[in-house]
Amino acid sequence: VRCEAWKEVSGKEIKFVNLDVAKEYDLLVQLIKEEKPDSIVHFAEQRAAPYSMKNSKTKRYTIDNNVSGANNLCCAVIDSDVDAHIVHLGTMGVYGYGTSGGEIPEGYIDVILPGGREANILHPAYPGS
Repeated sequence: VRCEAWKEVSGKEIKFVNLDVAKEYDLLVQLIKEEKPDSIVHFAEQRAAPYSMKNSKTKRYTIDNNVSGANNLCCAVIDSDVDAHIVHLGTMGVYGYGTSGGEIPEGYIDVILPGGREANILHPAYPGS
């Protein structure tokens, strides 16, 4: 349904492959070798924070799935010898900021980029994960 919706709004086709990146590593490497992507958007994670804290079983599943999936994707890009950018979609909550007591900067902040170039960039807002 989402692939059809994309085609409807963009006029372009997008391929969908159903595989478990946390468990089907060889298929993931094969897919990356075949497709030779420039970029990979990684949002193959168990996404419900309340579910992940229900009990020890759901906590273990979340860690096993999310960490293994992200690690497998990084390794598969290297093993496939494809120079692809990985874009990871997630929330600031994965870094533990929600309970740290510290403030997360929001809005535009001044930074120094590699090579010493100064820039004013938009910093992501705390999504309340």
